[in-house]
Amino acid sequence: MQQVYGIVSAAGDKQDGSGFTVKKNDTGIYQLTWNTSFKSVPGVAATIVRLSNQWIPNDGINVANVTNEGCAVYTMGSPKNEYQDRDFSIIAIGE
Repeated sequence: MQQVYGIVSAAGDKQDGSGFTVKKNDTGIYQLTWNTSFKSVPGVAATIVRLSNQWIPNDGINVANVTNEGCAVYTMGSPKNEYQDRDFSIIAIGE
């Protein structure tokens, strides 16, 4: 079983964890790449975390384009649900 986990800041910096690199592509859009490819597509979950005072009730997060090589994470905020930079945690588990 392979596990990847960590915390990513709104700026796109890995704050904690192991097994991945992260690149911030645009406002609220992050690309994660696994250091070691999974044998098949892993299960991935992410949640907004509060590393600073930026959390509001309308914050949201989506994980998309999951492959054995990585995934995209989209964070949203504001009443209009526009892409916004947010801190988040990530975990991926699989073979």
